[in-house]
Amino acid sequence: MLLIHGAEDKTVSVEQSQDMYDLLKKNGVKAELIVIPGVARSFVGQNIEATRDATLKALDATLAFFDATIGINRNHKGLKDLKDTPADLAP
Repeated sequence: MLLIHGAEDKTVSVEQSQDMYDLLKKNGVKAELIVIPGVARSFVGQNIEATRDATLKALDATLAFFDATIGINRNHKGLKDLKDTPADLAP
C-alpha cells in the first residue's frame, strides 16, 4: 500500500498515515509512506509551483509504486522530467 500525505494537512493528521503505515508493516504488508513537506490536503502548496511540484512528485511515486508492486512497466520517463504538460506523456 502506498500512502502519500501532505505534511501541512489540517484535515487528516500525518500521524494517522504514520499509524497506518506502522500497522501495515507490523502485519507484513508491503507499504510505503511518503510525506510531502510544505503542502496540505490534495498537495496544495503556498503557490502554484509548490502545488505542481508536489502533485508531480505524488504521481511519479504512484507510477513507480505500481511498476514495483504489480509489474506495470509503462516505461514512463519520470514526471519530474516533464517541462510542459501531460501531453508530453503521449506515446
